[in-house]
Amino acid sequence: MKHLHCFLLGLLAAGAVTAQAPVAIDLNSGAGLPADSSPSSLIARADGLVLFTACTPELGCELWRSNGTLAGTQLVLDIHPGPASSQPSRFGLDTPGSIVYFSADDGSRGSELWRSDGTAAGTRLIADLEPGVNGSDPRSVVGSTGIQVLFTAGTSASGREIYRSDGVTAALVVDLNAGVDSGVANSSGQHPDLTKIGTRVVFSGTNGISGDEPYLTDGTAAGTVRIKDVFIGGGGSAPTDFTAYSTGMVFVASNSGQGRELYRSDFTDVGTTRVSDITPGTGDGVFYVMGVSGTVALMAGTSGGANGVELFGYNGTTTALVRELNAGSADGLAEFRTVGLSTMAGGLLYFAGTSAAEGEELWRSDGTLNGTIPVAELLPGISGSFPRGLATLVQGATARVLFVPTFNESSVGPLFITDGTPGGLVNLDTFKNIDRGLEGAQIGSGPGAFLLLAALGSSPVGDAELWRSDGSAAATTLVADIATLTGSSSPSRVIAAGTRGFFTAFEANTGRELYVTRGSAATTTRVVDLQPGTQSAFGPDAVGYEQGSLIGVALGERLVFMAHSGGQGFEPHVSDGSAGGTLQLIDATPGIDSSNSRGIVAAGTRAFLALDTLAGSRLYATDGTPAGTSQVTLPCTFKSDAQLTAVGTRVYFRCTEAATGEELYRLESTTLAIQRVVDLTTGPESSALTLLGPAGRPARLAFLESNNGVRLLLSDGSVPGTIILNSDPGRDYKSRAPIIDGDGASYLRGRDAVGEKLFRINPALTALTTVLAYPNEPRPQQQFDDADAGSNCSLLLGDGAPLEGFELYRFNGITQSGALVSPSLQPGTRSSELSEISAFPGSDRYYANALAGSDGALGVELMRLDGNGPSLSPTVIDIAAGAASSAPRNFAMLGQQLTFSAHTAAGGRELYVLPPPDRIFGHGLNDGCGALQ
Repeated sequence: MKHLHCFLLGLLAAGAVTAQAPVAIDLNSGAGLPADSSPSSLIARADGLVLFTACTPELGCELWRSNGTLAGTQLVLDIHPGPASSQPSRFGLDTPGSIVYFSADDGSRGSELWRSDGTAAGTRLIADLEPGVNGSDPRSVVGSTGIQVLFTAGTSASGREIYRSDGVTAALVVDLNAGVDSGVANSSGQHPDLTKIGTRVVFSGTNGISGDEPYLTDGTAAGTVRIKDVFIGGGGSAPTDFTAYSTGMVFVASNSGQGRELYRSDFTDVGTTRVSDITPGTGDGVFYVMGVSGTVALMAGTSGGANGVELFGYNGTTTALVRELNAGSADGLAEFRTVGLSTMAGGLLYFAGTSAAEGEELWRSDGTLNGTIPVAELLPGISGSFPRGLATLVQGATARVLFVPTFNESSVGPLFITDGTPGGLVNLDTFKNIDRGLEGAQIGSGPGAFLLLAALGSSPVGDAELWRSDGSAAATTLVADIATLTGSSSPSRVIAAGTRGFFTAFEANTGRELYVTRGSAATTTRVVDLQPGTQSAFGPDAVGYEQGSLIGVALGERLVFMAHSGGQGFEPHVSDGSAGGTLQLIDATPGIDSSNSRGIVAAGTRAFLALDTLAGSRLYATDGTPAGTSQVTLPCTFKSDAQLTAVGTRVYFRCTEAATGEELYRLESTTLAIQRVVDLTTGPESSALTLLGPAGRPARLAFLESNNGVRLLLSDGSVPGTIILNSDPGRDYKSRAPIIDGDGASYLRGRDAVGEKLFRINPALTALTTVLAYPNEPRPQQQFDDADAGSNCSLLLGDGAPLEGFELYRFNGITQSGALVSPSLQPGTRSSELSEISAFPGSDRYYANALAGSDGALGVELMRLDGNGPSLSPTVIDIAAGAASSAPRNFAMLGQQLTFSAHTAAGGRELYVLPPPDRIFGHGLNDGCGALQ
């Protein structure tokens, strides 16, 4: 979840205003920003239909399907409705290859086992093995007998054990290690829990007595047996790399007398023996099995001493060095980097190998000295091209290998394919991020077979989408631009400056530039094209930038912000909403190089900017004019993030002097006088400070110090006025500014030894008390840890409960009680998916981004919540009609109007304005409730 936000602006109004539907301000009806769908976990059914995970801004990361055509590339199901992600992963097939199993999180049950036949109707949850929001985290789905599959799952009652499923339900096979401890023992975490060898399934397991050893299972309790106690006693041999060999398998393990070596097994105790002793004694001789070429099992190993890691082979009788690629102690093979570094194609092992003369390049081996040769030297000389992401494309009798060079491991090259011959190397003229390997899935098996994969087009800068390739450059083409933002201006959050609101938006002819609005289409215009043409003034319009952050602060009616202009770098600017009044304040890093903002705050009549420049970190002050912008002379230096924090007319920050280390400093905005507030950690040792923000009224700075446990402190900028409010070592606090209610009490989130809590600082700023314990800790991946407040200072807090999912809780600061808001926004265990809440100042009306309707029938939409007390009356404002989600976000108040962005299929993501609600009372910024952020 994203953090909740409340923007309470000073305003006065009277009377009643009729509530209206939000008004769209369509700024872009043409081309939109690229968005990265990053297809991953591709798996092909027996009929060639590929299922995979892809991400879009409006749906999150969900289950998709493709047959290699644009028309055949479709969403299967939005399992976690709206922009939240179900994150399908760990795909596996049943034995017929018709049903795909995977792990997914629908938002209420955590990661559990799902199945899909490629249709929405045929996609469903198999079992909720670990009730609640944590999930059982299923892994390693493998086909067993008929339609039955085996997988592992972890529960609080049994640990990680083996389960079976027939596609309808799931059941525990056996609690191998009885009780809460795990029977499945994946010691490295880099290998699958279960490995299918022919019709058998093997794994590393433990019964709690003999340690991690090789086990065999047929999906029944009686048929789950230890193959051999390789390491006699309780130590465990930690077997890995189970690989089919001849009529049995080979694997890597250790025993009490030797390090890790190669073992061969026919799945019986007597037929399981060690077949290598490459490094005599207790040293490790074998690191991983790379593949099997004919009758030779190839592995990465070392004979120890002055020798590096090289290619060894086992031919069924003896184990010997195949070829020393890199003489002496230098490694010919990367020791522990196995993903995407080797693959089998046409009976040959292709791998990344290193020689002193050529660096790391692509090699192949048939298990013999003469048959182990370099395939291609893409970067002549000793530097090497570092081939990664190796994958195989089989077309009838022909097998070729795709790979990506990552020159010097810093820049990604184009995708190549080779048949292993000197003239068989083809540049496919597309790029691929190889962090997870190529993750290709093959459709077909004959001469016309092709791969589906994620690629970046003809440039390494772009959005990763679904591509197909038959191994030729001409037929390596984009299948579908899944995450398209065509027609979207993708506006940023509005920053209110007086009666104006500033934001950034994208338009194809101008890129992302600065816009201004007063809350209507007629008053919304582009301020100026700071970067003429299609270049953007606010960073690259590429992967992950569709929200287009505006880094700035209001200074009266003007905005002080960071932007590119006129071909220069990212530097401070000011705007009064007109083209003529939009100027660069200073070129802190001269020329085309950029300054990096470490914080912008306003205090008094000035704005202050902490900037990283090529000359070092600097502090600047500005009155909003170039002439009134200058560097502030510091008695200290910024060694880390300054954490500029404005409290009244003072600015606090972290700064370092040799004699005192990094400590708390203050700056007077009128005189620019600077002094160290206090040396909390006496001497040159630095204090570990986290500045939170204002607390109380009149406000003081709230901050944390965590050198020895977490201490909560308050300061008025003086030594005697800096007090430790709490130093309980069992407490921790969220690094968010406290909220301040109408009485001057302040609230902040945190935890103690028991769990998540809401804490209150009394108006006198002398005591800290616990006022609310949350019913259930938020899931770490959701980060749902914020609140909002209305006129009566009751807080709306998002939290999870086992039978409710993530819903609204109301806390009244007067009675110090908390309760679930009734009715639940999303009945049952499904969560309401709150990501933002905004309260109109002084009213009892809230607007929330929430999932509406039973089982998500209306998607994620704007929801109005009317009322006071324990009940709220929810009203859905269905912007994207039906089950589609408009996913409102970036809530901000502009005078009496709520501004936000929302998405529709017809208009893309655009700016929306909601006219004032029925009642607005007179409340100013410092009078009323705020937001826990």
